[in-house]
Amino acid sequence: MDDESGSTPRGRKPKGSDDATDSGPRTSKVPRWSDGNGESGALRRPPPEPSGPISRDDTPPFGRRRHGRFAVGTVAVLVVAALVAALFVLPVQAWLGQRRALAESNKQLDTLWTENKRLDHLYDQLQTDAVVEQQAREQFGLIKPGELPLSVLPAPPATALPTGWPFDQLQAILWIRTAAGAAADGSAGASSPP
Repeated sequence: MDDESGSTPRGRKPKGSDDATDSGPRTSKVPRWSDGNGESGALRRPPPEPSGPISRDDTPPFGRRRHGRFAVGTVAVLVVAALVAALFVLPVQAWLGQRRALAESNKQLDTLWTENKRLDHLYDQLQTDAVVEQQAREQFGLIKPGELPLSVLPAPPATALPTGWPFDQLQAILWIRTAAGAAADGSAGASSPP
């Protein structure tokens, strides 16, 4: 390395020379973090200085692992809950809704069957000769040959009579008879079969 002329190869100075007039390349020293075994690795930032007392819960690896496990656990629970809802809850709700709809449909069907039976019975009654004749006389005014048609008109309503001696007594008699006729019609209509 040093030859006898006192020069160094390639123009470099030997280690340990502290000549301030050196015009060679300058380098700066970058702090390197070591892993504790005395081995230094690549360029890394030094660990942050703790601001307070360090507890076991505050150390980064434990805290990060807990949060990560908690998040994974939460996601897993949500996925399982969604699967349970999709596989069990939603089909059971649909099944219960179908049962309600079926019960309502059966109720409507029973009502329709009852009404149909009533109408069949009424149809059978209306097909008799006596009922057909009665309906022809009442609705259309038909008569048999040789019968005389009589039309009885209803009594006109009682009008307001003048006030005075004979008319006051006559008005009272008309009101009493009208009330008695209405009561007789109401009780006769209630006791007669349809």
